[in-house]
Amino acid sequence: MDEATLRELLRDALTDEPPIGPLAADSERAGRKLRHRRRAQAALGVAIVAAIAGAVPAITGALGRSAPPAAAQVPVVYAAGDNGRAGTVTPIDTATNAAGRPIRAGEGLQAIAITPDGKTAYVASFHPATVTPITIATGRPGKPINVGFYPTAIAITPDGKTAYVASYESDTVTPITIATNTAGKPIKIGAAPGAIAITPNGATAYVATSGGVTPISIATNTPGKPIALGRGVTGVAITPDGRTVYVTNMYTGYVTPVATATATPGKSAYVGGSPVAIAITPDGKTAYVFDSASDTVTPISIGSNTVGRRITIAASTVEDPAVREVRPEAIAITPDGKTAYVAGFFSNSVTPINIATNTAGKPINAGYEPSAIAILP
Repeated sequence: MDEATLRELLRDALTDEPPIGPLAADSERAGRKLRHRRRAQAALGVAIVAAIAGAVPAITGALGRSAPPAAAQVPVVYAAGDNGRAGTVTPIDTATNAAGRPIRAGEGLQAIAITPDGKTAYVASFHPATVTPITIATGRPGKPINVGFYPTAIAITPDGKTAYVASYESDTVTPITIATNTAGKPIKIGAAPGAIAITPNGATAYVATSGGVTPISIATNTPGKPIALGRGVTGVAITPDGRTVYVTNMYTGYVTPVATATATPGKSAYVGGSPVAIAITPDGKTAYVFDSASDTVTPISIGSNTVGRRITIAASTVEDPAVREVRPEAIAITPDGKTAYVAGFFSNSVTPINIATNTAGKPINAGYEPSAIAILP
């Protein structure tokens, strides 16, 4: 397939949006169209972002280039993008929210997770379907590990022994033994797994699929009974106490809490629009949900399950000046619980949100079309 054809596919996919609302028809097919948009992006070499926050030396690139080390105790966000030329990692000093010099770091980045000791980043690549370990101190990539087609999410167990990789097109989750960086037997899961989260005790991984969430017993790597939540499930997050899984549904506009002890869904909170992903503050008091339809982030009080005022994410630089939307794609919260960082797919930026005031700061230019964020422990 030539570049012109791929660009036409991407343009069509971007303009063929999924239906929004509880009565949306044929939502599963629409969801796959949304994913096909990302497939087109990857085929064109369009950027997929990974952001890492933590007081660590800057990641060096695959070509050996490096950036100055971060100041001690100053968290740094690393945003990786493609810019249509080469994969890069852009460091952002969170003390000043200033972006540093981009670093070469490979291409086709799709998802990222960091080991609990903060020593290794695992980065998923769309093409080929691999996960590459990167030593954070040196930025040196290790040997790529083959996983299922179109890996979309990675989660690492709290003991740092295993990484679990959800592959959207293969309908599988692949465990990777971190000590040896070897892939285990893929776990067959429900259709289109697109997100994964692991309980703080390391006992269970919860995987978002097209119809709900499926628990996986980490001790045996066997899937349990799926928890039906309707088509359109896209994001999962687990409270710090491990008692509740919060699940977003991009077609209904609802966020549903599920009790981990009983696998029972609770009363859903309606945030409207198209909520795609979710992050929970370290104190377990608030969930932040981003809406890719309205360019907003909505806080939900976990104690009362009440929805707060929407936070608007402003547009920054975009490839096409006529496009004035952000399309939030990912959200992550710093370990101190003070700031949430939102990756804006169309805005080519990462936006900080002050959690104390629920106000958005100035967007930070962060490469081309960011869509995934991970936080360094």
